[in-house]
Amino acid sequence: GVVTVAWAGPMGEDGAVSTPLVSFDPHPDADDDEDRFVDVELTGLPPHAAVGDRVRCECAVTNRSPDDLNLQLQWRIEDMPRGLKVTGIAYRNLGRLAPGASATVPLALRATEPGFHPLVGCRVLDLDSQRECLAPTLGHLLLLAQPLTHFDDCFAPPVIPPAPPDPDAFDPDKAADDIFKYFLDALKDDPSIPSDLVDTVFPQTHPHDPSIPSDLVDDAVFPQPHGPSIPPDLVDALFPQPHPH
Repeated sequence: GVVTVAWAGPMGEDGAVSTPLVSFDPHPDADDDEDRFVDVELTGLPPHAAVGDRVRCECAVTNRSPDDLNLQLQWRIEDMPRGLKVTGIAYRNLGRLAPGASATVPLALRATEPGFHPLVGCRVLDLDSQRECLAPTLGHLLLLAQPLTHFDDCFAPPVIPPAPPDPDAFDPDKAADDIFKYFLDALKDDPSIPSDLVDTVFPQTHPHDPSIPSDLVDDAVFPQPHGPSIPPDLVDALFPQPHPH
């Protein structure tokens, strides 16, 4: 069969990649659990790789017998799948291990053919007794024809772009300017208010212009609230009936 990896992105985009036809080479059956005098384990094996990659991991061997054993770890190329081959040292002497003791050695594999390959072909030899233990399948490795560069990005949190500005959103500064313009136009259109008074109170049509004395702004134009110190006729002149206060 084939192995297909499919993904869907946060914005609706999707994709998929498939391996060529996956085939498994026949290999000798591993020894029964009760007959094995060692345990073998691979650690650090990646979930996938591409053809041409050098895959690095570690191989740990543990003596599960009641006796000291003088062990040798062997990776036999003829028993391994076509898509994976050992590079570097294939046979390693582990030395003498006491019962329950372990030895860990590095392992480098060369990916040569796409497919979903089992990690087989490992044997451990007791050099003293010449007993041999065939390890079971130690894992599987998915080999792709080309690197899957965005594989990890498929599971990353989505990046949400900032929303564009809303032209209808409330703008307090614009609202204040609109309110001021409304009152300014009302004052200018009132014939009972002298135009020079309007120009003096509202020069350049802006209530916060630095040319306006602060006491005039605070006491005359925008009293908070206006009190008896402000002449009533000035209030009535600026805000003819009905004035806002």
